[in-house]
Amino acid sequence: MKLLRSLVLAAVLCVGGACAAKPTLLDYLDLYKLLENKEFSQLDARYAMAAGLEADASGVSGSDLFFLGMQAGIGRRDDVARAAAALKLARQWVASAPRSVPAAIVMGRIIVRDAPRIADWTEQGRLIAEALKALEAVKESNAQKDPAWTSTYARLISLDGATPSQVIELTRNQLAGMSEPGEWFFEEIVGALELKSTEALPELRELATLAVHRSDKARGTSMLAVIYTSAFDALPALRSNPFKAGMPDWQTMDRAYTDLNKLRPDRVIQIHQAALACKAQDKNRTAELLDLLPAPSSMDQLTWAPWGGDVFRSRCEEWVRGDSMPA
Repeated sequence: MKLLRSLVLAAVLCVGGACAAKPTLLDYLDLYKLLENKEFSQLDARYAMAAGLEADASGVSGSDLFFLGMQAGIGRRDDVARAAAALKLARQWVASAPRSVPAAIVMGRIIVRDAPRIADWTEQGRLIAEALKALEAVKESNAQKDPAWTSTYARLISLDGATPSQVIELTRNQLAGMSEPGEWFFEEIVGALELKSTEALPELRELATLAVHRSDKARGTSMLAVIYTSAFDALPALRSNPFKAGMPDWQTMDRAYTDLNKLRPDRVIQIHQAALACKAQDKNRTAELLDLLPAPSSMDQLTWAPWGGDVFRSRCEEWVRGDSMPA
């Protein structure tokens, strides 16, 4: 998840007091310990405080930090024992506070993460139904104002067989009534489209349009870059032909990545933009963008790798210095 990696980096950079006045992900890494101790009322209070925080310039809200912090504490889904313990605790939270918005969302997110590994479809369906019921139970508590309610609901109905068009319909209907949705929300909706099995490019394009229209005008078209970066991760084959029919053209992509980099300068964003420029065979723009990325680091290599790694990057660099086209 691109946003989560950025939040972790920002939190690390804030260690030492440089960002003491502004909550970071570090401030929410204790949430799972509260869940383990069954401090449910304290969790509800922490959520209420987080939900009242304004989103930052990149659209990260206090609610986002709350659920990402809890997610970090729960750990990897391949830790089966910890995953089972986390679900048991979340169920207890829901049972003790059936109108708790964060309890329903946390349980839903655990099931979104863990249900796909369950081979028994009947059991998987039962878990999804349980999570949807908990989310439905808190609808009257202004739960739908939190984008995390909708993204969790969308992921669950997708697992339950909803089509990409149904996911987009839910998103469209919910957008007007929710708080300002940030990058994490739209990354999650891309996940709900299940692009690897559906290649739902028309729905992806509609999501990008909805995102740009719903976002603060100060963001420009940056949400389009967020959505298509997530799409490249979800459907790696798109990288081989990123401007195929149904995808935005290079000029649109370039503008979106430029807007996103203005909001939160990030070498990862710049690498994606440079790779796309090279794919689009825009020589001048490729040269400009590669000039912003001197001395590739080991972290850079992780971002270049899905595009073709050092071989592809070197071919782009050679191309801007000569005449041969990049492979």
